[in-house]
Amino acid sequence: MNERVQRQFDSRSEAERQWMLDNTWCDNCNAADLGMSNAREYSIDDKIYVEGDCNKCEKPVVSEIHERDLPNS
Repeated sequence: MNERVQRQFDSRSEAERQWMLDNTWCDNCNAADLGMSNAREYSIDDKIYVEGDCNKCEKPVVSEIHERDLPNS
């Protein structure tokens, strides 16, 4: 099916949002945890993703989110 379904990033707790923004990998910079801005959350086939712009190079960053890894809020 592979349908992209928008999710409500802003409805998450501040701790969850910050964790999702901070724990990133930028394929362009080839570096971890540079952070992202302009975050958008969505799901595809029951997997959750957050997508935004790398804080260093401003290229697109996409991270798969595993709920078990999110901090307790």
